[in-house]
This record gives sequence, C-alpha cells and structure tokens, in this order.
Amino acid sequence: MAGEVAALHWAEPLPAGCPPHDAVRPQNEPYYRLVASIPPTERDFWSHKMLYPAKAFSAGECLARSCSLLASYESCLNMSKLTRFKNRSMKVVCITLPPDSGLVLKTGRDPEHYSWWRTVDFDPITTSVPILEP
Repeated sequence: MAGEVAALHWAEPLPAGCPPHDAVRPQNEPYYRLVASIPPTERDFWSHKMLYPAKAFSAGECLARSCSLLASYESCLNMSKLTRFKNRSMKVVCITLPPDSGLVLKTGRDPEHYSWWRTVDFDPITTSVPILEP
C-alpha cells in the first residue's frame, strides 16, 4: 500500500510518514461532520492545521492535517454540545467516501472518531448531504 499511497495527491501538504501506514481507503461508508453552513464550504473541510497554521498541536502534525469525521449522526449531535461549539449554530452533513477520496483511520478516544486525509480531486461539498434536525 505504501507505493499506492505515495501516488495520491493530497488536498494539503502532509509531513513524511503521513497518513499513517494503518490508514485505509474508505469503501463508500457514510461519515458525518459538523459544518458551519448548508451548503458547506471548502473551509468546513479544512484541517486544524489549515485553520490555525501557527498553533502547535499535541496530537502531532499528521493528525492536525486530517479532517475529523464521525461514524454516526448521534456522535455529531453529542459533539455539537461541546463547549467549543455551544455558541455556534452547527449543522450536520453526511458524506459517503469512495476509495478515491483519500485515507481514513479511527483515531482519538471517541470510538466513533475518524481522521480523514483527503485527496485534492475529491469534492466534499458536492457529495455532502445535509441531515435535517428531527
């Protein structure tokens, strides 16, 4: 898989050894993400490193250059209740990731959290489906 990964063109520069060797190509699974607006914008899919380029990240440069996704709508709702999102009107989108969209890896303490390293040719905006609140 190493040669296959090296052939991918990433949406942003990645450090050496990134994505991690155990990251996998998605197989059309749905993932969920909090976004600021419907329709989402490119900024809604930026990594923390793109959003905060001067910040030092304790999780490391590779994870800082990924986009966080969640495995369920319920996890997104729970995340939206965190302090950092409390005063913002966040929306939830579902995005189905085909194999050419990049690589994903389950990361962090939340069992439903995934890090996604996106390829430059994959458009997350046109493939995002808004999830309307019940």
